[in-house]
Amino acid sequence: MRIGYTILGHHEVERDRLTEEGRCDELVALTEVTTPVDSFLSCLKQHKQHHIVVVNIESIGLQINQYIPIYEYIINHDINLQFIEKETNSDRGYLTWLYQLARQEKLIVSHRTHVGLELAKQAGRKGGRPKIDASKIEEIHHLFYDKKRTLREISEISGVSLGTVHKYVKTTH
Repeated sequence: MRIGYTILGHHEVERDRLTEEGRCDELVALTEVTTPVDSFLSCLKQHKQHHIVVVNIESIGLQINQYIPIYEYIINHDINLQFIEKETNSDRGYLTWLYQLARQEKLIVSHRTHVGLELAKQAGRKGGRPKIDASKIEEIHHLFYDKKRTLREISEISGVSLGTVHKYVKTTH
């Protein structure tokens, strides 16, 4: 059985290509309830014994880095996926090319992030949450232990978040 998949289920041209060129017996379209990743993975799981056909990568609706777990699932479960439009003669070759592209994109994004963090560090910027000074911690302790104020009151008086008050109240007095 041939299953056509698309996120463009409302496009008549997409449906026609899947039924005519892809010779699909059944069409599965993205539901508005799920994300494209969950929808396509669900289709793969539900129809893994069938031949799954898509027009092109737009029909799946994934960002390039989202293909990594999809590719691994397809390979691990020996799923037959066909692309009507592709840049190579082999569907498996095209899928492998997408996988390699996705892995490369993931590495590039990771590298850019590390470079950006290093440049920010060199420029004197620090990441993470700002530290509060010892006097603010003493004020929190004084309001809680001596004045018996609630955590919410201390947060409003001190100008810090409720989470910060809770964090420093838990520390020893």
